[in-house]
Amino acid sequence: LASLDSLVRQYEYTSRGYAAAVWPRVGLTGGAYWEYPNGPLQEDVFLGRAGLSVRLPLFEGGKNKKQALSQLKTAQVLQENRAELEQSLEALFYSSLDRLQSLDIEEDLARQLVEAAQKTAALTYEAYKAGSVTFLEVDDANLSLLQSRIALSDLYIQRLNSLAVMDNLGR
Repeated sequence: LASLDSLVRQYEYTSRGYAAAVWPRVGLTGGAYWEYPNGPLQEDVFLGRAGLSVRLPLFEGGKNKKQALSQLKTAQVLQENRAELEQSLEALFYSSLDRLQSLDIEEDLARQLVEAAQKTAALTYEAYKAGSVTFLEVDDANLSLLQSRIALSDLYIQRLNSLAVMDNLGR
């Protein structure tokens, strides 16, 4: 946003420069000084000068006016782009905030699923030691526990990504 602001200012200043080039320019110069004796002349000499210059944009044919208008329109377009970008960034921030709130609920459910899978894996292992279930059922319970932990880890990663987006948006 800051770079777009500076670009808008640049185009506005350029537009003002072109608009100023439409008018005649007058320049005055002048100067005076004393020259002290330092050579063959043994007297003080006063040297003065004055100048006037006038520049008229006779043959520009409205080019500067068109350039100024073009630069001004470009600045307006960039200003509109900046406003759209600001709105989209604000929408992104609020969607990330909404995503964070929904992740809270999902994480609670995933934690409950992990706890249930841990209990199931422990009970299945006890049943295996008692001889009432096979090793494949124990392996399946452990796989379910692992998958639920991975799902919870994915939710943590999504939370961190949403927090990173919100932090980058500067809020």
